[in-house]
Amino acid sequence: MVRAQIKQATASLHEALEGEMPLARQAPALADYVAHLALLHEVYAPLEPLITPHLPAELRGWDKAPLLRADLLDLGREPEGLAAASIDFCEAGEPFALGCFYVLEGATLGGTVIRRRLASHAPWFADAPRRFLSSEPARWPRFVRILDERGAADPAAAERGARATFAALLAAARRNGG
Repeated sequence: MVRAQIKQATASLHEALEGEMPLARQAPALADYVAHLALLHEVYAPLEPLITPHLPAELRGWDKAPLLRADLLDLGREPEGLAAASIDFCEAGEPFALGCFYVLEGATLGGTVIRRRLASHAPWFADAPRRFLSSEPARWPRFVRILDERGAADPAAAERGARATFAALLAAARRNGG
């Protein structure tokens, strides 16, 4: 299974990223939430248009950058003022794009966990916009099926795509003082 291969190959990057994210703090504040969304937007906004043409048709239209942008605007942050992350989109093709998408779509599952934690421990979150954190985690099983079927054509490329995406997110987190 391609998913299992990617998960194992990127476990250390995933763990490092989680520790660098602004919402990883013990008692995150609204400013941490804004920083979290901003650094995600910094990567999602330039990456989604690069990978979308290479994704299977059934995964197109799952973009998260518009949700991040709307949340940031509601929070008084202009996303266009954010630095665009340097994405090492070193190869084209469906397996590589699926690997990138694995990381982006996986953040939807993480968003569900974050949303629950903030809802129970952060009073300020009651009034915060949550489009990104409320995106559809139910799509994950469908994505995994597609990843395992279509990514099998070149699992190493799918792994490289996931690594490149985790690396871009980790660089953005470190650049932004995560």
